[in-house]
Amino acid sequence: MEQIPKKKIRVFVVDNDINIVHSISRTIKSRFDDEIDFETYPSKAYDEILLFNPDIIITDVNFNETGVENSELSTAGVVLSRRIRKVLPSVAIIAISGYRNNDYVFDKIIEKDWYDYFHTKGTDDLYEKYSILRDRVINTKTGLIPKLSMFFSPMNYGGDVDFSFYRILHTNYPRNENLELLSGIEDNYNSFKFMLQEDSSKLIDGCFSVYKNRDLTNFERSAIKDYFHLKTSDLKCLNNSPKITIYSEKSVIAGTWEKIISETEDRGNIKPSAFNIEIGDSSIILSAKQDVIFNFPKFIESARSLKFYKQIQYYGDVIISSQDKVFSCVSNNFIRGNEDNIEGSLIRLVLKYTTPS
Repeated sequence: MEQIPKKKIRVFVVDNDINIVHSISRTIKSRFDDEIDFETYPSKAYDEILLFNPDIIITDVNFNETGVENSELSTAGVVLSRRIRKVLPSVAIIAISGYRNNDYVFDKIIEKDWYDYFHTKGTDDLYEKYSILRDRVINTKTGLIPKLSMFFSPMNYGGDVDFSFYRILHTNYPRNENLELLSGIEDNYNSFKFMLQEDSSKLIDGCFSVYKNRDLTNFERSAIKDYFHLKTSDLKCLNNSPKITIYSEKSVIAGTWEKIISETEDRGNIKPSAFNIEIGDSSIILSAKQDVIFNFPKFIESARSLKFYKQIQYYGDVIISSQDKVFSCVSNNFIRGNEDNIEGSLIRLVLKYTTPS
């Protein structure tokens, strides 16, 4: 299967040791050719990170000078990361530290809510962790709808049938040939498996397990098709739209809008939503619009909201606008500044499929 060239991503490095900054920057540039920026002062890093809008942040935890303990710089990387995640919820963070001799720093490190991976200075696994997060960032930018669509219907969506589940779901491919190709199909699946809901991944895992021992029954084939094969006629909100077929987790698509509305303060008096579908040469956009009034600052500060954003980002975007201010959970354009004046907002859910270039 011909691989689509990976896009460059953005990484921001924060460390008060300029030698470490240069070493990390050189290695990432030579291995991945990604775009890099850095700062050695945590007090300056916040504004620079917002301007740079990185996909991954690599930050030191302890910015103390040698021999100085328990000052505000001991865990400056933690404070910085938590501030950043309030405005960039999807950013991936690698924490780095030589924490062994500082119990105060170690206590903050084990509070794992603020980073994705921890790297101990002096070990050699930093770039392995970076590579894993990088793949996740790129997969997220591609989106789960195209991943599943190419996985289940490669000939319609620019994929390779020999790396797809299509061979297993359709009886016109001999099982002995499929078994020879199964490892490649599983590798393709594992590259985006983390983006799926748990029940969805268990369903596909179960099919792989069964298929290694015997062929799937017609009932089993129908069950997995029904779970992932989404027609616009399956969704009441899209009944008047052109009849198209995409691949997704139906339960996620059907329940997404209700989950968003449940976060608003006026959920007991919700107006009918306006749904729309746009089909272009290279994309399909399903969107829903809803006028609501709610406490916007409270909404975006909610830990529950943040957790939801990180789940929905694999399918599309949640855009909230009020006059000329816009918030997007995927592109991270959070409203900053005069938030308390927001009373009426328009929520728009966008699920976009973009075909491979």
